[in-house]
Amino acid sequence: MIKQIARYFKNNKILSTILSRFYSYVKLYDKNITLYPNLLNEIEWNRILVLTPHADDETLGCGGFLIKAINKNKTVKVVLFSDNSDSLPDENTEMAIELRLNEFKKAMYSLGIKNYINLNLSKKDFTLSKKVISLVNEIINDFNPEVILLPSFLDNHDQHRILNLIFYEVCKKTGFSPKIMFYEVWTPIIPNIVVDISDIIEKKIQAIKCYESQLKYINYLDTIIGLNSYRSITNLQGKGYCEGFLLLDFDDYKKFFSKIFK
Repeated sequence: MIKQIARYFKNNKILSTILSRFYSYVKLYDKNITLYPNLLNEIEWNRILVLTPHADDETLGCGGFLIKAINKNKTVKVVLFSDNSDSLPDENTEMAIELRLNEFKKAMYSLGIKNYINLNLSKKDFTLSKKVISLVNEIINDFNPEVILLPSFLDNHDQHRILNLIFYEVCKKTGFSPKIMFYEVWTPIIPNIVVDISDIIEKKIQAIKCYESQLKYINYLDTIIGLNSYRSITNLQGKGYCEGFLLLDFDDYKKFFSKIFK
């Protein structure tokens, strides 16, 4: 039976890839001890850059963290990549782009973020191209962040992974070395830090509600807030809300990425 299962995984390319990535992932952790994520009590970085593939990823994955950072007078910049036209299949392209951009602006206002830009990439332009790599490289160099937040490169969405491919190419060309924080959207990560957002959870809920068009298709509100409740299990004994992140040194990000995506 075990050999049959092993053969099945080997022959099934998708499952084989998932398992391979998972085993690479858990190698970050010591096998002999139980590790709980650290509770991030203070946001030590003053310049925070957020890369969001689509309008809503930033709010779902790290909205609470961003609210707390703004409340502490940190400098936060959000870069939106997609024009989001594919997210409203029943609307014409121009209407979809306008509606989703308005939702994004409302969410930025709700989060307290004034510094944001929209690259407005269509699906065909959201690729690993020299033009996009150069654009992202310029943004990062100009802003000079101390920490960069983006979805995990194991996130189960093709454009979230493409964003990581773009970012990795930028990493190879630059000499800067900020911290990297993965936030959760489509695939839960194994966090090594959590941020207590219990005191501002209502503000995050209001920010999520700005994305009315998306909430019609998927109940992001209950699922994400449920995830935030679950993330409080280790440090708050399940009595509150936390966002989970995988915090990596810049060099570790590059090594980890190149090892998985050889």
